[in-house]
Amino acid sequence: MWTCDENVHESKREAFDTKAQRAAEISNISGTINVLKCDATTHTDDIDAAAALRNEISSKDRLMLRRMRKYRLYPTDEQRKQLLQFMGTCCYTYNLAVAHFRATNVSKATTLRDLYVTELSKKERVCSEGIGPPPKWVYETPKTFRFNSLRKFETNVKSAFSNKANGNISNFQIQFKEDGKSRAMLSITKTKNISLQCDPGLEISNEIQITNTNGLWYAVIPRFVRPSNYVNRGRTVALDLGVKAFMTGVDLDGNALHVGRETREHLDRYRTRIVEAQQEMALIKNFKGHRSGRQWRAFAKAKRAFNCATDKLNNFVKDMHYQTCAFLTKRYDTIILPIFSSMDMVKKSASRKHTFNSLLLGLKQYQFRKLVQAKCEIMGKSLIIAQKRHCVLIDGCQLTGCTCCVGVLNGTFHAQILADVRRLATEGDYDVKAFALSIKLPSVVLLREYSLLQFLRRDVDNFPRKMPFDVKDVLKVGRSSLIASDISEMLNHAECANGSEFVVLLDIKHDESADEVRQIPAIKVRNSRTQQLEGTRKRHRGPPPVFDGFGAVSRALAALSSMPEAIKSPPERLTTAPHGEATFQREPVYMQGRYLKFQRGLSQTPWVLDGVRMGESSVEECIGDITLPFFRGSGYKFHTAGREDVDVRMLGNGRPFILEILEIRATKSSTKDYFAGLQAGADSKKKTYCCVVWTEGALTPEAIAKLNAIQDLTVQQETPIRVLHRRTLMTRPKIIHEAKCEVLNKHYMLLRLTTSAGTYVKEFVHGDRGRTNPNVASILVRLASDGHNGHVTCGCWVTDSRYPMPIVLMNVGV
Repeated sequence: MWTCDENVHESKREAFDTKAQRAAEISNISGTINVLKCDATTHTDDIDAAAALRNEISSKDRLMLRRMRKYRLYPTDEQRKQLLQFMGTCCYTYNLAVAHFRATNVSKATTLRDLYVTELSKKERVCSEGIGPPPKWVYETPKTFRFNSLRKFETNVKSAFSNKANGNISNFQIQFKEDGKSRAMLSITKTKNISLQCDPGLEISNEIQITNTNGLWYAVIPRFVRPSNYVNRGRTVALDLGVKAFMTGVDLDGNALHVGRETREHLDRYRTRIVEAQQEMALIKNFKGHRSGRQWRAFAKAKRAFNCATDKLNNFVKDMHYQTCAFLTKRYDTIILPIFSSMDMVKKSASRKHTFNSLLLGLKQYQFRKLVQAKCEIMGKSLIIAQKRHCVLIDGCQLTGCTCCVGVLNGTFHAQILADVRRLATEGDYDVKAFALSIKLPSVVLLREYSLLQFLRRDVDNFPRKMPFDVKDVLKVGRSSLIASDISEMLNHAECANGSEFVVLLDIKHDESADEVRQIPAIKVRNSRTQQLEGTRKRHRGPPPVFDGFGAVSRALAALSSMPEAIKSPPERLTTAPHGEATFQREPVYMQGRYLKFQRGLSQTPWVLDGVRMGESSVEECIGDITLPFFRGSGYKFHTAGREDVDVRMLGNGRPFILEILEIRATKSSTKDYFAGLQAGADSKKKTYCCVVWTEGALTPEAIAKLNAIQDLTVQQETPIRVLHRRTLMTRPKIIHEAKCEVLNKHYMLLRLTTSAGTYVKEFVHGDRGRTNPNVASILVRLASDGHNGHVTCGCWVTDSRYPMPIVLMNVGV
């Protein structure tokens, strides 16, 4: 980059820049003059001498052009002072090099960097013929380590800029480190040594230059551009600059061009980082009270993260620019670039609500247009800048929907609707094993297909009476499989199967041609003036709906015997593209059960009277609000077999109910591990039972005290007789942890037992003909041991259970 001192007059600076550009064009032949900072008046003779060699350059070498790319540096205050000193030393060294160059009277321009900067030591240095040895100041320490530092800076920056994913010049800091007594070293932190990557036709040279323009620091990288020899085949592409379809275009065949990597994931990642940093900074900034040093450090860290994410976002968009530009100029001969305003681009974007959208718009229009224009000039391609009003049809390249399918078979449209599916899948986090794909086409496709068929039959001899493939068949056979595979990846590789309870519905509409179905005589649609159906006298309220009955239009067209005059054949050209909406539909899940209501004043469903809620809750809410979070559904419906009044309890076996859960997202089923844990819990958990026991003899205080004294009593239980037909005959040890008795009258008592899981409580009470030992009958002696002279009524409460299973209340009588 050629820069001048501030004291140089503006006119002289412009003249100097013109000569510098001429010299730069032949720098690859006559030698590279690397200038960091210099005086314009000093090098006029050298520039004239270099420009005089233009006539000696061959036609092949004239194709070599030299261009510069400029990248901003962000040094600290201390580093600015060191850079100023560094540039001053280079300026002094360069002026001495020029003086030595003039003293030798060399007729040819020789590269100064190859003469005075080398990795070899001064003993192995080989001087050019006719120049002689350089002066002593060439080998002095200030000049040597400065240029060695510059060379290391060049290598590191080249490696950094070749890393398209992590390369970011604004993240690098220039540091001076002491090495020995008087030596210093210029380095860049956090760089990676990876292979160099260039755009087609571009080569990055081995030079790097540091400049200071208007107080701002820049690193300048020269690029040598070779225009390629190509044959103009008339290949044309039209680009859409919308944020949503930034990396897409449409060629003459209607094929979508997806250039570069997937942009949505990267943009979402940067947006998340920016939003998180903004929220963290706002939280600390809005804190009321004294802010500690830890909070200020956290604020500075969040601000650095915000700046880093913003810079990476800008560099990512810039990288997309270069990838798109290189792809277009390599593959196509004519590029149509429409110009839209920023507001139009925001409307076209699916993510217009995001705050980072302004960052994207700030890099698109002007810079991308200039980049494409410069690349087309170099590569010899044609660029057409089209206004918005000219974007319907330019040089035969159609930018909108097809006259027959209205654009539903366009790859760009499919990319847009798949982006909507990706958004729903990301936000909803659906648990899906299989899905069914359903695509709803606009009914006007049938009408336009019929009109085109009649036109072809009239103008083409021996044309078949029926289309070989209609639009629906093409979409089903050709595009559905591709769309289904993309949706499968978005839904965690779910299987696409017809008849699945999870349906992905793609509803495609085209507003411009939606009213064309009115031209079919057999179709009855609502009149917009009289608000009534044609052929009837009944008036209907509300706005007239847009008719879009696919089946009705298909039947009406099949019933036509001739082409109606109202239908235009061939169909007219469209100026707008279709739009689609993706929705997820799932069949509801039904849960069956019975509920018991032990409290009066609880209604079955929410009771609202004249807009005022009566009662705090309801049976429906008590069951539905607990169940809904497990399935992550959108809502529920409560169905019951009858209903009871609000002041009536529901006892007995309970009232049957069905809970219908709508649009569920989680469908976790029981696994083998869960079932094994449940079975293990049946033998390891504690359970509390409550029994009403009748005894033949009267209860005494001594007997009650004897039962209350039971603590961790081990009981040997053989398989009870009542379950012997289905359980293995064996003796099982069980533990009675605790027993509490409450006397009801002389012959009845309420016995609460805390036992290990799996204990047969009734058998422990009456002994089961001595198969359970010890038992309550043997302890009290007075209790009949045959099981027929006593009566037991039990209730079971499960305790110490860690499994999310419903608690069931039972009434059991023997």
